[in-house]
Amino acid sequence: MSTTGIRKCVAAIALLGCSWSSLAATTVVSFEDGAANLGTLEGYQGISGWDSLGSVTSSSGGTGIGDYYFHARSGELLFDKGPIIFEGFHYNRWSGPGVLPSYDLFYQGQLVFKGYVDTDAQPSDLYWVASGYSGRVDRIGFYAESDGIAFDNLTFTAAPVPEPLSSAMLLAGLGLVSLSVKKRKRFHFRPRQ
Repeated sequence: MSTTGIRKCVAAIALLGCSWSSLAATTVVSFEDGAANLGTLEGYQGISGWDSLGSVTSSSGGTGIGDYYFHARSGELLFDKGPIIFEGFHYNRWSGPGVLPSYDLFYQGQLVFKGYVDTDAQPSDLYWVASGYSGRVDRIGFYAESDGIAFDNLTFTAAPVPEPLSSAMLLAGLGLVSLSVKKRKRFHFRPRQ
C-alpha cells in the first residue's frame, strides 16, 4: 500500500472512530411545549422523577426563562434512555445564606460530582449554572430548603455509545494499516543483490 493509501485509510478510520460522538443531539428541557398541561410529567423528555420532585409553574410572577419553569423540592431525576452528559441549567435556590450543596450527579449508583452554589452571590432570577462535570450521568439529585429550587432549560446530550460494528471496523482498519506498514518496512530494508 502506498503512503498516500495509508494516509487515506488512517483518515477514514479516524472519521469512523469519531462518528458516534457527533450523532448525539442536545436536548433542552424548557417546559414550553405544553408540559404544564400534561397532568403528569413522568417520562417527559425520557426522564423519570418529575412528579415526586415538583411541578411546572407559570412564569407570570417573574421567575423563569419562558412562560414556564420547574419548581422543585429535594429529590432526583432519572434518565430512562441511558446515560447523558449534563451540560447545565438555568437555576435558582431559595434558602439560607452561604455556599450550599445544590445538586449531585450520579452514574451507575456512584456519586461522580457534587455541585455547590453560593446563595449570597446568586442573582434573584434564574441564572445559568454549567454542570461542572463532563462525564456520564444517569441520575441527578437536587437539594432544596424553605421555598425549594427553580430551574429551566435543563440541557443535556445523550452520552456517545459506539456501535459494535463501528468498533469492529475501526479495529480491522487499524490492523490493516499496521500490516501494511510492517510489510512496507520489510521490503524497504531488504539488502539489494
